[in-house]
Amino acid sequence: MLTGTALGVLTWGGGASCLFGGFLAVVAASKSRAAQDLGSVREVESLSDLKELASLVPLLVAVSGRVWCARPLTCELSAGEAAIVEVQEEKRTERRFGAVWVGETTPLRASVRETEWCLAEGEGGAGAQVPVLGGAGARGDALQPTGDVFLPAQEGALGALVGELAGHRALGTRVREAALAPGTQLAAHKPEEVGIHDTPLRPDASGRYGKFGGKYVPETLIVALTELEQAYKEALADPTFIAELDHLLKTYVGRPSPLYHAERLSEHYRRPDGSGPEIWLKREDLNHTGAHKINNSLGQALLCQRMGKKRVIAETGAGQHGVATATVCARAGLQCVVYMGTKDMERQSLNVFRMRLLGAEVRPVASGTCTLKDATSEALRDWVTNVEGSHYILGSVAGPHPFPQIVRDFQAVIGRELRGQAAEAWGGLPDVLLACVGGGSNAMGLFHEFVGDASVRLVGVEAAGHGLATDKHAATLTLGRVGVLHGSMSYVIQDPDGQIVDPHSISAGLDYPGVGPEHAYLRDAGRAEYGSVTDAQALEAFQLLSRLEGIIPALESSHALAYLDTLCPTLAHGTRVVVNCSGRGDKDVQQVIQHLDL
Repeated sequence: MLTGTALGVLTWGGGASCLFGGFLAVVAASKSRAAQDLGSVREVESLSDLKELASLVPLLVAVSGRVWCARPLTCELSAGEAAIVEVQEEKRTERRFGAVWVGETTPLRASVRETEWCLAEGEGGAGAQVPVLGGAGARGDALQPTGDVFLPAQEGALGALVGELAGHRALGTRVREAALAPGTQLAAHKPEEVGIHDTPLRPDASGRYGKFGGKYVPETLIVALTELEQAYKEALADPTFIAELDHLLKTYVGRPSPLYHAERLSEHYRRPDGSGPEIWLKREDLNHTGAHKINNSLGQALLCQRMGKKRVIAETGAGQHGVATATVCARAGLQCVVYMGTKDMERQSLNVFRMRLLGAEVRPVASGTCTLKDATSEALRDWVTNVEGSHYILGSVAGPHPFPQIVRDFQAVIGRELRGQAAEAWGGLPDVLLACVGGGSNAMGLFHEFVGDASVRLVGVEAAGHGLATDKHAATLTLGRVGVLHGSMSYVIQDPDGQIVDPHSISAGLDYPGVGPEHAYLRDAGRAEYGSVTDAQALEAFQLLSRLEGIIPALESSHALAYLDTLCPTLAHGTRVVVNCSGRGDKDVQQVIQHLDL
């Protein structure tokens, strides 16, 4: 036996099956039965149910979801054995995903198949196990408690069990390259270092994030929102839905999106003494349709089909959400109507053509500022009128509950992937996450996975337009006040009488006078911080990334990149900054030509 610390934070991006932690697949095994003869898969609804089942030891349970590592663990392990750590039962808390691997001499193969958690009852309550593949003596089937540690008892059974789980699509099994070499010793971590934080679940049962969020809508829409919320919950509990989403994210969208080390951009921010941060890009611009928007549009299109709706409504500013929605509707054979402000149609004419080419009807909105705010208002009016046969695919983490949650959850694949990619790239967490914020979907998709990790700094960047001292900006979290817009309470740019003030940004996707309620909550809670950059600064960053890395970013993403000028001088040497490159800049070239003399 080798004595050592076995708790390591080796996390993964996971499949769609672990998106929301809603489906629990239970596989029962007896001590005398071979792993390949495991019984059928059953569903349970909570970890409380799991504890009841787990009293029938021995039991192996595969859980589609994420749990917390409750405390560091020192244990005795032999080569090929896997450890189990105590986990905290789900209550009103954020759930974190960590993994446990054996120490010192266990040879991990170059390719490690990671299944969901295996749970068993024993001293200290429920336990969590991730099987280790590789090593001649892989063991499994029955689990033997040894103090705080459970050791697989039957030689050879674990590999067979993993094979069984791998064949079950609902478990979302992934294969990825392991970052650990033979002889690696994993150190124990304090709970706070693996994301143990007593944060309330967001949103609460009423759809609020603290005081923000809610449903401020006509009575006509309350029924539709309730129906949507119920359909969403049922979909998360359906392994068929999760498996289809996971499959399409991989084969249709092209996920996972890469994590790219921007070496020349990092060099640009080096100080005279050679120190400076390392800048990485999460390449959402490489998704099908060229932005992060399709993550949400695809998920909601599957929901729409599940609900039996044949007509889809959407709003769009920069056009990327409209294109993504038109794309998934074309694939699903759904009627698609996209509302877009006439000002945005002029500056995003390429995306207007793309939507129409994909079969969508693009309806111009000429009221108000003729931008995203007005397009969203018209889309909501359409939904009120045609609520029975239509589904509204809202594109951001704004609007009435459950939209902020649904959009966040479908976009959270960004952060989940990043956790695993960071572990593989440098063996830890990112230090700083940086993303642009309009309504806030790409930023929330990046942030959500790491809200419980206190060591990870969350930074959002708004559009300062012509400057914060002018009335031509869209810096809602910087200068806005609490109000209600499009069915949700959040920060809003408004005048002393409470009237919405027209925003401005060179970026159509950031030209919005509100922000998602969860961003407002994170700002007030001090968990996330928000800055702003001007149109001119965004244009400089647009050119900089193009010339240094050969990547033309969207004007939205350029705002986040521009904030590096402010951020980098304050960061210690070697700080790892991940910028969400939320979209590609092809759509903006026509507009940028008007501002640059190249």
